[in-house]
Amino acid sequence: MQQIIAELTVRDMATSIAWYKALGFSVEMEGIQDEQGFQWVSMGREGRSVWLLRQDISRHDGDGTPITSQVTYSRSSGPCRSYSSSAAS
Repeated sequence: MQQIIAELTVRDMATSIAWYKALGFSVEMEGIQDEQGFQWVSMGREGRSVWLLRQDISRHDGDGTPITSQVTYSRSSGPCRSYSSSAAS
């Protein structure tokens, strides 16, 4: 059975991580780290995951257009994403 993982865009990664930790989540994976911190983090609790994606690298521009992100995970190479949008041309 495939797992559905919510990917949420956040303004402040450190604050978001702390908030999810207070809810009982723990860090599962950490993405690329640059001068502004982690670009993404996977948080998990009781077999469920949520991915936090830093706002400045998000593909979503905040216009409310739904974006579908499909993530395939390989133990050897890690996550691989593909995106699609239902935005009108």
